[in-house]
Amino acid sequence: MAWLAFLVPLAHALGALSAFRAVMDVRTPQGAIAWAFALLTVPYLAVPAYWIFGRRKFRGYATNWRVELTRTTGAPREFLNRVIAQDLLVLPERHHPLLVERLARLPFTKGNDAELLIDGAATFDSLFAGLDRARSYLLVQFFIIHDDEIGRELKTRLIACVQRGVRCHVLYDEVGSRLPRAYEGELRAAGVDIRPFHSTKGFANRLQLNFRNHRKIVVIDGREAWGGWPQRGR
Repeated sequence: MAWLAFLVPLAHALGALSAFRAVMDVRTPQGAIAWAFALLTVPYLAVPAYWIFGRRKFRGYATNWRVELTRTTGAPREFLNRVIAQDLLVLPERHHPLLVERLARLPFTKGNDAELLIDGAATFDSLFAGLDRARSYLLVQFFIIHDDEIGRELKTRLIACVQRGVRCHVLYDEVGSRLPRAYEGELRAAGVDIRPFHSTKGFANRLQLNFRNHRKIVVIDGREAWGGWPQRGR
């Protein structure tokens, strides 16, 4: 009973402190309200859940991002100079290019085109045709890659790219994909640089399962890009 008399007030005190932090830090109003309510009413369950799933900052990502910014400081200026030299920069004669630049934090350029791919079949047919056109490098970033029909076709195309001299870099989510070692091993043996998004790397991030890499992006030779498709079926 003495321990219970100590633990109950402690749990509610931790719940109140965590609720305050949730209100200040959670990214959406709905999430802040839900966490605050749970932390104040059932802190015995909500407090550990919040400190595992409710944290906003991913330390490993922040650390790596600072390192990469240091390494690539001159890249944006070099890119801008190339765009200007090739007369691809849209002059800010009207207000809408300036708005786009502020939102994207990138210069508004000419000579671009976009195509809407209506379903999984159109998307993967277009994507795999693009992989066959790669000549210099390609960047692949997926939340989910499975060792299924589409995943094996992707593997075959990536290996073919490497064999003709294309640098291939693949980043996948380690929780969403759950790739077998044989799949990764075959790609690495062929020369593909494939790595998981390490959301659990490091002791402080070990239980941060809410930090997922949901992006679906493919960039080929800096000229073509695909992204944002919701379906895997063809």
